[in-house]
Amino acid sequence: MNFGNPEKPEIMWQFSQAIDGMSDACVALDAPVIGGNVSFYNETDGKGILPTLMVGVVGFVDDMTDLKPSAAFLAPGHKVAVLGNIAGETLGGGEYIYSCHGLTRGVPPKCNLDLEKAVSQACRTLVRSGAVASAHDISDGGLFAALAECTGAHNGTRVGAQLTLQSTEDITTALFGEAGARIVVSYTPENAAAVQQVATEQGVALTELGSTGGDTLNLNLSGRSLSLGLDTLFERWDNGLTEALGIKS
Repeated sequence: MNFGNPEKPEIMWQFSQAIDGMSDACVALDAPVIGGNVSFYNETDGKGILPTLMVGVVGFVDDMTDLKPSAAFLAPGHKVAVLGNIAGETLGGGEYIYSCHGLTRGVPPKCNLDLEKAVSQACRTLVRSGAVASAHDISDGGLFAALAECTGAHNGTRVGAQLTLQSTEDITTALFGEAGARIVVSYTPENAAAVQQVATEQGVALTELGSTGGDTLNLNLSGRSLSLGLDTLFERWDNGLTEALGIKS
């Protein structure tokens, strides 16, 4: 946990809220805290860093030789869906408004811990049963960032997708809102019924978006089409840091 100067009331408020939030989450998810560290007075020219929490979680895998799921799409012809609610909800406090507009403001999406637990349980069940070929959480950057990473353009697998998103939200919020309890999953058509059954049993939504295949990430939304080649996605991933730092290759 990293914060600015705790002698400033607003910084102590950040710290207090972070502790309360982590406590609520640990209780809801039955996750014990076995250790931790807090760093204060992280400032530059008297301005504190953004409140930063890093949480490492250790889990158990029964059989290390049978780790099937990937974060990226594995093959063409698989169905692609979002496990959990599809809505991005809001852009507040997210990567989009910071990266594109330089803003750190707005109310972030509300955290529904009951839904987080249900979606996580559904995903674990699907992974253990082998029903899904891939699973990728939707977090920083929202749905579109997760889908871009799912193409595997950054790790060599490079499987595109042809998708359609039905949403009543504005396009930017639908693509880049960072609402929690959402996971992009892919699976064979033969496993579609099994995936839907698990989602139903856990009481979470399953929204099919389309299927994997091709050399582009193509997304149709509200009558508009967004298409990016996998080579373009790889180039942005491969050169993003050097461009952000102003380094010329």
